[in-house]
Amino acid sequence: MDTKVLIDCHIFDQNFQGIRTFLKGLISVFISEQQFELILIAHDIESLQSEFGSSDKISYVKINSKNKYQRLAVEIPQIIKKTNATHALFNYTTPLIKVKRCQYLTVLHDVLFLDFPEYFPKKYRIIHKQLFKHSIRLSDHILTVSEYSRHRINHHFNLDLGSENVIPNAVDNIFYETEDKMESKKIVAEKFRVKEYILFVSRIETRKNHKLILDWYLTNKIYEKGIELIFVGKLVFNQINVLSKLKEAEQLSNNLFKHIHQVSNEDLFHLNNAARVVVFPSLCEGFGIPPLESAILKTPTICSNRTALQDFTFLQNHLVDPDSGEFLKKIEKFIFSPASESNELLTQIAEDIKSTYSWKKSASRLSKIISS
Repeated sequence: MDTKVLIDCHIFDQNFQGIRTFLKGLISVFISEQQFELILIAHDIESLQSEFGSSDKISYVKINSKNKYQRLAVEIPQIIKKTNATHALFNYTTPLIKVKRCQYLTVLHDVLFLDFPEYFPKKYRIIHKQLFKHSIRLSDHILTVSEYSRHRINHHFNLDLGSENVIPNAVDNIFYETEDKMESKKIVAEKFRVKEYILFVSRIETRKNHKLILDWYLTNKIYEKGIELIFVGKLVFNQINVLSKLKEAEQLSNNLFKHIHQVSNEDLFHLNNAARVVVFPSLCEGFGIPPLESAILKTPTICSNRTALQDFTFLQNHLVDPDSGEFLKKIEKFIFSPASESNELLTQIAEDIKSTYSWKKSASRLSKIISS
């Protein structure tokens, strides 16, 4: 019987985020190697098809329901049965029922809501804990993206996942392109009207620690020195008070602080490539793709050393405790002395990322699990 892998791609109907990058990287390798017959499901299958193209090894199936629970309870199980999928890959949550003769593979990217409950609404925590328990119960294979997340999942759910269950993230293929920084600076200046700037790419939520960077920027009036600050990321958990603070920051800085809700991968490449320094002061992560995207382009990147980010040892002295004064001092070093970092170190960091993380390696790990 041929291996037919159904992949829930409904995340492609939404905004850009880590899970989308994760799926795109793995699916692209599977398509190029044509190991399995792929069944990709989403609401907007036209957009999905433009992302991955046509092949006799790929079929696209439309999800009609936009309601999460209708999708999980009824529609996806029906699609699995109709397509005779032998395997189904989900992120975080499986369907509510198990379809016979189909192996469920579920990726739990993190359990941060259990380790750091103070950063998540109570309703979110209650619902997701029950959904995770359900997913673990129905899944044939539980996977995750980092050693940190593997240990925490084992701890909270009394599992015994091994390192073979870790399918690491990597970066989108566009970030492997030659980094012509002058060209990127020109494109960013024309499209976003910014020249010298600090960049922070992340969804806007408390645990990401945007407040640290914004308070420092405003208190020290960095904008008066002609240095701009750009946040790229969508607000989550409907924090209206946070939105008002961001609007206030734009006014205080004479619009040298900018919040961009969403950008394409191409624009993200140029923003990372043209930045004077990229920061990632997050207090907790299940993996953390953004610092890899900037550092692989040889852009100075100051990254938190908390939780899963502690694995990024190749960042060397750029891996810093965000609660220490050293984190902000390093940002100041790069904005006021941009030539202070040797290109040799930045090149070494980029090469280390390329050798450590690749979608081909991650897809190979996943292929072994599917084929076992």
